[in-house]
Amino acid sequence: MESFNLTDFNSNFTATLDKVANVVGWVTLGIGVPLNCLVIYILSHSVKDSHTGPVYIINLLVTNVFNFIGRPTTGVRQGSALATSTSDAGSLVYYYGIITNISFMMCVAMESHVHSAHPRWYSRYSTVRRSTVVSLVAWVTPLILLVLAIRGYILVFSISLLLPLPGLIFLFLDSCRVLCCSTSQLPRAERRNIVATLAFILVDYTVLFLPFVLKTLLASLSLSIGGPQSEVEVITSLLLDFSPLVDPLLYLFVKNDPRDIAKAFPCCRRLCIREEDTGTVTTPTIATVSETKFHTCHTVVKQKLSSPQGGELTH
Repeated sequence: MESFNLTDFNSNFTATLDKVANVVGWVTLGIGVPLNCLVIYILSHSVKDSHTGPVYIINLLVTNVFNFIGRPTTGVRQGSALATSTSDAGSLVYYYGIITNISFMMCVAMESHVHSAHPRWYSRYSTVRRSTVVSLVAWVTPLILLVLAIRGYILVFSISLLLPLPGLIFLFLDSCRVLCCSTSQLPRAERRNIVATLAFILVDYTVLFLPFVLKTLLASLSLSIGGPQSEVEVITSLLLDFSPLVDPLLYLFVKNDPRDIAKAFPCCRRLCIREEDTGTVTTPTIATVSETKFHTCHTVVKQKLSSPQGGELTH
């Protein structure tokens, strides 16, 4: 009787958790699509040859499109160990988005580390063309991992997704060492943004992606997970659903001025330019007034001395 009640409770809890996951999935879909599109549109207007930081963040946000497309048909919530082992096209798109998301997280972290450790090299050699080439590599490499997962090399697939964790930890600690234990040439606000970006990416990967990676690794090793398998599947997929809502927060570390949002829209750009023009009107200060008076008096004395009457007075 007790075993029957426990089984009934587990089935009811799993059904409730599945409903909550479905509701959260649709809510994150409804909020994440316009939010990601808005941030991509704003960052696309700030990409310049001298500042290529948003390039990787834009690609990171684009990867969430695969999350949105493959999410309704993904096989994660059906309790499969890894949906990529099937021929479900939606699952392949979904997991391709996850792998590319992790790849561009590493790109953003490595760029921030280079910016902190080698600022001169970063300002001289970091261009849009180089960032585009690296982005192409980051888009192609997940296809290789996905093919390995489809062919049954789940262990290699899981280990490859686990490798960014020590890399992110090293980049974060080394950047903190460079920025805090040495005389960095970067401004204090820029150093704070670099450390905050690396910490944000490390927490994002650890909280949202690491449970899925560990679950896949244990499944590839044929090890059982504590608790019902379906509940673990729902929880890991639920964490992945929050990724499209968390990624746009990287915008806060790239743009600190809220007026940049208005500048991205043509209807508000003229208003911001007018405000900047009116704000740049210089008012005369005491120093400038005294300096102007000094120059005026000096000019007048010079003219008097150079005149014939001034010459007679001197004699």
